[in-house]
Amino acid sequence: MSEVKSFRVFMENLIDYAGVFPPASLSLEAAMKNYVRIRQTKYSWIISRFLCPSTKISHFFDLYENNYLNSGQWKLSLIFPLKEDTDSLITAVTAALADLNQQIQHHPNIVVDMFEIKISPKIFQNHDTKAVKNFVLQMTKIFKEKQWLFLSGKKVLLFFEVPSIELQPQASNVLIQSLYDVQTDFNLPIDVGIKVRCGGLTANAFPSIPQISTILINAAKKRVYFKATAGLHQPLRYYDSQLHVEHHGFLNIFSAAMISYLNPTIDPEIIEELLTEKSIKNFTFDENEFKWKNWRLFVHEMEQIRHYVKSFGSCDFDEPIAALKEIGLLN
Repeated sequence: MSEVKSFRVFMENLIDYAGVFPPASLSLEAAMKNYVRIRQTKYSWIISRFLCPSTKISHFFDLYENNYLNSGQWKLSLIFPLKEDTDSLITAVTAALADLNQQIQHHPNIVVDMFEIKISPKIFQNHDTKAVKNFVLQMTKIFKEKQWLFLSGKKVLLFFEVPSIELQPQASNVLIQSLYDVQTDFNLPIDVGIKVRCGGLTANAFPSIPQISTILINAAKKRVYFKATAGLHQPLRYYDSQLHVEHHGFLNIFSAAMISYLNPTIDPEIIEELLTEKSIKNFTFDENEFKWKNWRLFVHEMEQIRHYVKSFGSCDFDEPIAALKEIGLLN
């Protein structure tokens, strides 16, 4: 069953490497070295972008020039830190893009086509759709003004991470509606999406099944891009006896996302059941289709849906690979 067509489509470029972020917290040098190692393995087709903190972009280019000029193309996503007020965030984004623009023109093998912004909880006060929409539009216009310098007019993806404490349906719905409005109402050469944090170092960092289900279905209805981060080192849901919490599985999350995007009017209880699934026997991959129980996706449908259902950030690549081998999906 390893590497059949449907499994390849499911897993291709699914993991963004986040080695510099917790809990791994590697130095930038160590993370870049590990990224190069991963890309030399037979599982390199699963890895996608290198996730780089915006505050370390200059250091990244220094290390790249000294060690990795002949290492092929690098695709990066730039991660911006949380700022409590919009003005501080605008300052940080503008400075990082200026730095990036200065560096990127000398390095054609570096492609920066994704950016990820954490939204301050203050933006969600009173769940004001207009305020959230204005914030999204304001940030998107900054990238519109700068993007030609580092992407020659190609589209970039700008993901907005909803704060963990704002993952209640009302707040996530406000963000998804705002993303949809900006995407459809303004002729901007930028695609926007929602980024969901699926775990962390404490039990309260893990969103509930209904919270995840609501986000997936509403994002699917609006055709908003989706990516995830944190806590997804295992393919299937499992209980963490140290944190006393159930971890989400990336096979659960992305199966649910793909089925939601193909069936946006699906009953939320079905998606919730899929998100709680712990038996690999209920998942089937073959050359023509992927199935979970009686729900199926043909390969051509999966290819279309992966345009919207992008990837998840992980500070560890080896653990997910080992887990896929353990359940028989990889050799």
